[in-house]
Amino acid sequence: MNYHIQPHTGYSVAHIIEPKCRVAKAVITVDIHHANSITEQSVQTIMADALLSGAGTHSRDEFLEAVNLLGASIDISINNGRCTITLRATATVFPKLLQLFALMITQPTFSATELKRIKATSINQLHQAKEDSKSIAHEQLQNIFYGSADRKYSYSIDETIAEISTLKRTQLVKLHAQLLSHPWFVTAGGSKESMATLSASIEKIKKPIKTVAADPTHQPLPPTPILSLEHIPSRQNIDFSIGLPLPITNQHPDFIPLTYAVAILGKWGGFTGRLMSTVREKEGLTYGIYGQLEGFVNDEQGNLRIMTFFPPQKAILGLTSTFREITKLYQSGVTSSEVAKFKVILGTQQTMLNDSLSRQLGDLHSYHFQGYTVTQMEAQKALLEKVSIADINRVIKTYLDPTLFSVSAAGPVQDLRKALRNWHQSV
Repeated sequence: MNYHIQPHTGYSVAHIIEPKCRVAKAVITVDIHHANSITEQSVQTIMADALLSGAGTHSRDEFLEAVNLLGASIDISINNGRCTITLRATATVFPKLLQLFALMITQPTFSATELKRIKATSINQLHQAKEDSKSIAHEQLQNIFYGSADRKYSYSIDETIAEISTLKRTQLVKLHAQLLSHPWFVTAGGSKESMATLSASIEKIKKPIKTVAADPTHQPLPPTPILSLEHIPSRQNIDFSIGLPLPITNQHPDFIPLTYAVAILGKWGGFTGRLMSTVREKEGLTYGIYGQLEGFVNDEQGNLRIMTFFPPQKAILGLTSTFREITKLYQSGVTSSEVAKFKVILGTQQTMLNDSLSRQLGDLHSYHFQGYTVTQMEAQKALLEKVSIADINRVIKTYLDPTLFSVSAAGPVQDLRKALRNWHQSV
């Protein structure tokens, strides 16, 4: 397979060309974040549904049926001020899908009838989200790490419900204009013919539109150990998000050593991370406990997050066990055998990308969106093999002080508030 990244005015296209490929897939991401507000967050909440709710002369049902009759799909998600549109089809019908995509993105109707339906649907979903303790724990932790104008800050569900009920069509039109005018990052895979058709389609859409550079507001806050508790009585377990903000970007030399440190502590999936092998496997306090770096995109700082859950009666014991492992990592660092093992694991993950076009696209798109060339992407990956145990242990001491970690809990916490506060003060 061949990778190509071609920048243009107002957009960039990355291709993975697979000769005679019978399918085609394209991923398009646009940064539409400016300064976060309850209005901006609320409009973004309904925008994905609005784009798929009629275009040109097609009603919502007619448009969706036209896509379905092709055996194709258009999926839209908007998270943290970034809109991602994913197109999938066989190579035969891919040109027709691109025509429907062009109609959707340039001529959405945003009808009054559909806006009323979308509002009602979104508000119902938000009421249901009040029971989503995992997401609430995550959002509350992010709110500790970032100011209210940052893309990663979340306004409360009740605030969002109230704001959505007041939204007007003009606000959708304004956001749509930003979606068209901000730079596009398009990553696609398929045959040479499918990729040529895609490039021509994107050029036709973007060429007449004046490009407006994204100017996102970023408000990272210094690490301040805070305990956040959200009582959700209907849940059986308490979901926890644990972590701290990190004052670097993914371009910083310390980012890759931190990647290893966090993988050794709590690698996602399996039992290879220390937290899973102890808190879960040896002590049986939870079913899953993982850690990851997140939020590191372009020149924005990110954070470490450990996610897990405990039954209420095991919450204090589980947190104590978790912080024991974090403290052990901070005080003693990692071992040479752990580093060697994770170099093999991370190397195997890179090799396995070749088994799937979708995996390769996801990997390439994450680099493409951040402005990497193919050469820069390969150089960044090469650094994974060169990292040393000394660098890993140095960044652990620099960034992962357990006394700076915050804890966000969502679930049946009412009867544990005092005990949790006492525990947090003792850490």
